[in-house]
Amino acid sequence: AFAGQRTAVNLQGLEKEEIQRGNVLAPSDSLLPTFMLDGTLEILSSVSKPLKNRTLVRLHLHTAEILAYAILLDKEEIKPGETGYVQFRLRQPTVALPGDRFVIRSYSPIFTLGGGDILHPAPVKHKRFRPQVIEDLKALETGNLEKAILCHLNQAGYKGISRQTIRIFTNNFSETLDHTLETLQKKQRIYLINKDTHHYIHRRYIEEISKKMVSFLNTFHATHPLLLGISKDELKSKLLPFIRDELFGFVLHYLEGKHIIVIEQNLVRLSSHTIRLNKEEQILKEKIYHVLHTAQYSPPSPQELAKMLKTNPEKIMHLLRLLTEEGKIIRIKEDFYFDTTLLNTLKEKLTTYLKTHQGITPAEFKTLTNASRKYNIPLLEYFDHIKLTLRVGDKRVLR
Repeated sequence: AFAGQRTAVNLQGLEKEEIQRGNVLAPSDSLLPTFMLDGTLEILSSVSKPLKNRTLVRLHLHTAEILAYAILLDKEEIKPGETGYVQFRLRQPTVALPGDRFVIRSYSPIFTLGGGDILHPAPVKHKRFRPQVIEDLKALETGNLEKAILCHLNQAGYKGISRQTIRIFTNNFSETLDHTLETLQKKQRIYLINKDTHHYIHRRYIEEISKKMVSFLNTFHATHPLLLGISKDELKSKLLPFIRDELFGFVLHYLEGKHIIVIEQNLVRLSSHTIRLNKEEQILKEKIYHVLHTAQYSPPSPQELAKMLKTNPEKIMHLLRLLTEEGKIIRIKEDFYFDTTLLNTLKEKLTTYLKTHQGITPAEFKTLTNASRKYNIPLLEYFDHIKLTLRVGDKRVLR
């Protein structure tokens, strides 16, 4: 069947009463239902008065008649014989593709007002007289594929859109679209943020997020000069809780590739950031490490360290975190910090013991640490956590 012809279609599982005037039959995922449409609208020169903003009209699209409000985007009114940009806000959902023709008629009494072309088949809600909106609609009107893709990604914001949605928005399902997307990527005007879902975002939003992230890290380093960096989770929750994880990860990778930030394990910092301790802080840091190393498997808590070294607990916590970030000590639970070297030695001893025994109890574990139950239980739980051991009853065995 060709355009303009009638044909019969056998639809399985549907009753005649379920099919309404204006329904569209299309392949799955080839159209998007919408309550809004953007287009160009020309008012007939024979109409007696201008079309005013928010006029309720009868929109005739395909075989459907839908009540809709005509929101004029670039004019206060469209005079007879003139053309303007319009967003239709529909009383019921419909589907369309760019280039589809439509006609509008007055609500009452009924007579034809004008018609036009669909430019965007599923737009966001626009505010009137916005230069960027008008610029985007002009780009869509040209029919240029590159301009259309950039326009749709610009309107999509931080959410971005998938390749399939771009196909629908541009009414282009050919290989030309894929080639154009590749060209725009090479020009770095758009970015592919998820290869599995083929999800794209406009360069503008990558640059915006990057600028916010760098500014936040500058402030963070100035506020916390003794911290090596901030965790990824904390950075996202404080700065960009509203964006998807895949976009956050892409921006981190993007900035790391440009050598603007450094990611070490789970910490993020500016590449220019280095910790500069004064002489007093450096001495205190060395004392803390010495105390923890000497205490072996029975280290003092941060509060006890503050009393021992006659300093405030906040400074102790900052330096403990710095030593942790440097990999010199390991934090186990809230109040236990162990020398990394000693902990690795204990791990080797425990592994050797378990290779020649059926398991190890807390009492037997004490022969390896010479520490009290207060420290031994958290240590055993730590080895469970790093998946070295598995608890079976009151014993631990190798995984």
